[in-house]
Amino acid sequence: MASTIATSSITVAFARENFPSTSLTTFYRWERVVQDLIECARTVFLRDDLGEETKADAVQLFDTILAGEGVVQAAYAAAAHIPFDLISHNREAF
Repeated sequence: MASTIATSSITVAFARENFPSTSLTTFYRWERVVQDLIECARTVFLRDDLGEETKADAVQLFDTILAGEGVVQAAYAAAAHIPFDLISHNREAF
């Protein structure tokens, strides 16, 4: 957990120094999407102390996130405001 916090802090510090605020908003929104998906997966697959109802709720949240409702839509909307010169145009890099 401590290494995750340290890594996240370094990443955030780098982003703040190198990107405009619109890019930061996008970064934070996508980071939130990823963190939510990780937490849902952790709840379902790694938490033996939780009941089936709680795990079913996590699966439903996972589905809602991936359906493009809420946080995913907000991340795409934020990405639409990134200046053209900051967007990777090399699709093979991903």
